[in-house]
Amino acid sequence: MKLSTKFLFVAFLTLLLNNNRAIAQLKFFEEKFIPHNLNYDGTVVVGENFQEHLIWRKSQGFEAIGGKVTSPYGGRVSVSEDGMVIGGTITFGYSAEMAIYDVAKGKWTTTQTVNDTTSNETFANGNMISGDGNKLVGVKGFQYYKTKAITSDREGNILKLPYPESDEGSRASVVSYDGNVIGGCTINKEFHREGAYWVNNIYYPLLDENNNPAGEVMAISADGSTLFGYGYGDNKDIYKYNIPTHTFEVLCSANVNNVKPILVDMSDDGKVGIVVYYNYTNLELSQVYIYVDKDKGDDIYMNLNDYLDTIGIDRQGVNVNRVVGVSGNGQVLVGIEGANTYTAPSFIIDMGDIISVSEAVRESREWTVFPNPARNIVTLNLPDNYEQFSINDLQGNVIKHCNKLTCPSVLDISDLPTGTYLLHLKTKQKDMFNKLVKY
Repeated sequence: MKLSTKFLFVAFLTLLLNNNRAIAQLKFFEEKFIPHNLNYDGTVVVGENFQEHLIWRKSQGFEAIGGKVTSPYGGRVSVSEDGMVIGGTITFGYSAEMAIYDVAKGKWTTTQTVNDTTSNETFANGNMISGDGNKLVGVKGFQYYKTKAITSDREGNILKLPYPESDEGSRASVVSYDGNVIGGCTINKEFHREGAYWVNNIYYPLLDENNNPAGEVMAISADGSTLFGYGYGDNKDIYKYNIPTHTFEVLCSANVNNVKPILVDMSDDGKVGIVVYYNYTNLELSQVYIYVDKDKGDDIYMNLNDYLDTIGIDRQGVNVNRVVGVSGNGQVLVGIEGANTYTAPSFIIDMGDIISVSEAVRESREWTVFPNPARNIVTLNLPDNYEQFSINDLQGNVIKHCNKLTCPSVLDISDLPTGTYLLHLKTKQKDMFNKLVKY
């Protein structure tokens, strides 16, 4: 049965309005908060405020859970997928301990490191807790290039992970849901980080398609089958490595203004990733890109601000250029606005069902109307195979219409009242829709 254009238009309008109700606008956290990590569905966010650890629950708001934070010793606060176990680092004077917090019991358990403030071994920083909350991975040692990759269980018992004696040190950065696969790096004699992973505590080097070292592992799928990181040395390409098949794939290699990309986080299934192009001279000029791995059609890799605008999220004028984490389901982001971590507000964005929404994003990129929002004039960039183009109000009434023979490349919209309009592009194969904001 062939659906009418009117039905498709109404269906798209209904989807748009429903998405706008379901997708929260960018929201700022109400307290001073430096977010680090989210649980699976983004309803629990953990971080700190330079004094102690904090947990934010969507249903309850903030709770201070104590434990002097790690700054300037490093480490990362992380949370299990159900939001009930938190991994972090607690400092004691000149010492730092990996620690696990049981939310139900309201209790911290610290690791059993050597109690010697003159020893490099007295520092242990947590990086990530497993999804099931039973294993915390991190590093032991204060000297940056001589750290050792370690794990801790819920009772605080430490296990040192093996690595080649020829290397200076090692780091454990990420861990699978069940704790059996760990990703990180070793540090060679030239102090370069070479990708590494451990399966059931057995060490393996991570090599690219040419059998050369890859860079540090920065993310891992929940099932432990896939590792993600960025390149080694001058090569900063974002890569994906499948452990069972030993296949290495470059996900994105594009530079933005000659700045190399850094992988920040990936969803549990590896379908949604966040990449940051840091401008260390001026952090305000840094850019965040979103990667969406689509089962069908081209993958998406685009500026996050553009992506959020396309799916209809009100950024409230914020230039989203510092994102620190993505939820396990790939739908929720947390970040910090501005360059000054000490004073800048932090935010949370719920993007909704990103995989299904991304199909509309991909189609919208096949044709563009620029600028958008616009006041007087828009430039039409339409595909060669289109037949008709129209601007419609939210009731489905056609306001402006043209076909392939009559459509100008520049369209005057100065006579339109301020508001939101639906754009309809018809080809022989399908009907496509987009949104235009007139101000």
